[in-house]
Parts: sequence; C-alpha cells; structure tokens
Amino acid sequence: MEGAPDYSHIKQRYMDAMFRTDNVSLMRSVASYGFMLQLFLISVKTDPSNIWRCGKKAFAIGVSCMVMPFAVLNLLSWFFEVQHVPDDGGRTVAAVAGVGDPNALVTIASLVSDTMFPVVAEILAELRLLNTELGRLALSVSMIIDYGWSLTITIATVVMRTMYEQALPLVYSALGIVAMIVFLLFVFRPWVRWIVRQTPKDGRIAEGQVLMVLLVVMAMGAVSETFGARVTDGPIIMGLLVPSASPLAVAIAEKVEVIATGLMLPLAFLNAGMLTDFSTIEHPKVFLGLQLFMLAGYVIKFFAAMAPAVYYNMPVGKAALLGLMLNFTGLMQLLIYVDSLYSQVIQPEAYAAIIVIIVAVTAICSYLVAKLYDPLTPNKTVAYRKLKHLD
Repeated sequence: MEGAPDYSHIKQRYMDAMFRTDNVSLMRSVASYGFMLQLFLISVKTDPSNIWRCGKKAFAIGVSCMVMPFAVLNLLSWFFEVQHVPDDGGRTVAAVAGVGDPNALVTIASLVSDTMFPVVAEILAELRLLNTELGRLALSVSMIIDYGWSLTITIATVVMRTMYEQALPLVYSALGIVAMIVFLLFVFRPWVRWIVRQTPKDGRIAEGQVLMVLLVVMAMGAVSETFGARVTDGPIIMGLLVPSASPLAVAIAEKVEVIATGLMLPLAFLNAGMLTDFSTIEHPKVFLGLQLFMLAGYVIKFFAAMAPAVYYNMPVGKAALLGLMLNFTGLMQLLIYVDSLYSQVIQPEAYAAIIVIIVAVTAICSYLVAKLYDPLTPNKTVAYRKLKHLD
C-alpha cells in the first residue's frame, strides 16, 4: 500500500542478528537429531503389540483416509489456474500463481491425506493418551496410512524411473533398507534384551550402555536417509524393539526427555517458523484458496475416518474423536514442506498459507481431543476429562 511505512529493513536486521548464516546449518543439524531422539523416545514408550490388535477396522479406516481426501483434492486442484511463465533459463514452464510448481498441489494433497505415525504418537504422548484404547487404534490407523503412502510413493517412483532406465539405484536403496531392518531385528533387539536380562531387579542401567544406544540412534538415522528412507524410520523401528516397561526404557527416558524435548526439538520448530514470511503474499485470493483447499481435505479425512469406524460399531462420538486424532499434523509434514520450499516446488507465500492452516487445524483438533476424550469413563462416549490419564 502506497504511503505505508516499510519495516522490511528492520526485520532483515533482526534476522541477520539472530540467525547468522553460518549458524543456521548447525541449528538444523541439532534440530534433526533432537527430532530423531524425540521420536525414538515416543517409540520406546509405545507397546507395539497393542498397535497390531485392531485388525480389519484399522485397515478399513486407513484405506478410507488415504483414498478419499486425495481423490477429492485432486479434483479441487483444477480450480487453480495454471500459467506458463519464463524461468531463469528463458524457457517457458507451467506454474500455479501463488503456489508454485503444478506438482505442488499433488504434494499438498498427499500430505493432507497422509497421517504420519510419529506425529500422532508425539501428540498423543503429549496428551497422555498414547496407550488408551482410542490412542492405540489411532496409532494403528496412522501406521497403515503412513507406510501405505510410503509404499505407494516408492512403487510410483520405481515405475517412473524404470521408464527412464534408472531403477538400479532404487534396488540398491531397497537392499540397504532391508539390511538395516535385519540388523535391528537380529543384532540390536537381542542386544537390548541381553542388557535388560543382565540388569538386576531395581538396578540401574550403566551410563555407557545408554550412550551406546543413543549413538546407534544417530547411526540408524544416517543410514535411513542414505538409503532413501526418512531419517526417522530407523530410530522409530529401534524404539519399538526396546521393551517398553524395562529398566532400559526408563533409563533412556531419564537421559533423553529433557534435552530432546526442552532444548533440541524447539530448534526444529524455530527453523520452520523463521522461513514463514507473510510479506511475500502477492496473491491474496490464492493464499485464501490454498487454505480452503487444505481445510477441505482435513474435513473429508475426518468423515472418511468416521464412516468405516461407525460401520464397525464404534460409537459416533468416539469415531469423531478418532477423526480428529487422524488430522494431527506436526513436524514431519513441516520438514517436507520446508524441503519443498528449498527445492522451489512451492513458493514462499504458499508456504506461509500452509503454516497457518497446519497450526490452526492441529491446535483445534488437539484441544478438542484433550477436552472431550476421557479414557477413564468407558460408559460415556464423549465426556470432559476430570482426571489426568497416565500413559
């Protein structure tokens, strides 16, 4: 607006003073390691045997939540106008004004349709609902959705690369991931069980053993990313293999929780937030339209979770709470959006719109779940919580 004061130079001076370029990469590395530790800790607290007991109901809900939002959002993406603009090299490329590459809408649709297991586990742990009946069902469904999407994307990538005779690197990646899983199942798992057996009742785990476990977490994160998986996949599998009620799990929680949750993890959110720049908004209608586009996907996923849950005789109130849990969004999605911003798949103003809707939806869903779900009153479908449930 003409005549309005320009404060951009003040912001730039603040950013230069607070976030020096030579320190940002270090901050991101520390944040990534903190995120790995946090997800490893959540997996340690999770009893995997409870996750797999939900059977056909979890599978039906998971497939419904994967397919319905993605299909509808791909239809709604036709409302965004695709333009042909020159790129830096002088070539004409397709782009959606205010959003970015046309594939950005497909990426956003897939992320809205995806419910990532680590995110759901993290928020449920924060709400102390991780090992409740509904919490276990939400974890089962989120695992089906998360790894279902990963398998779908992998197959699509293999098919596309095979067409261009580039499938061999994917074969090497698959073999590397299989080798990592074999190592964790047949080397790491017996080792941690040996540690638990060697620890006397009411005894303490040696500091060196806990340190070795944390070093393996770092190594598995690096191996996962090297072979094309997510940096968190190795640590999550590791955490699920640690006996959840063992002295080792208690020792890990004591050593890791404060530093990961209180120090390292906030850096990851700081990194995501510092990239949000509302001054880049040049297409207000597209900015609002993208938020409505994503909101429509979350609403569709809510009902896509409710329908099969009610079909399997779940009370409507609990089905609604499950739909809210499956709309939890967190740092995993933020990291993918950050990567999309760096690779110029999405534009800065689209990233700002995405951040706003993610924060709003997750805040509303987590607040409603915390207020309305009382796992200690099984005879009431939805009730205000009067006692704090301990996970």
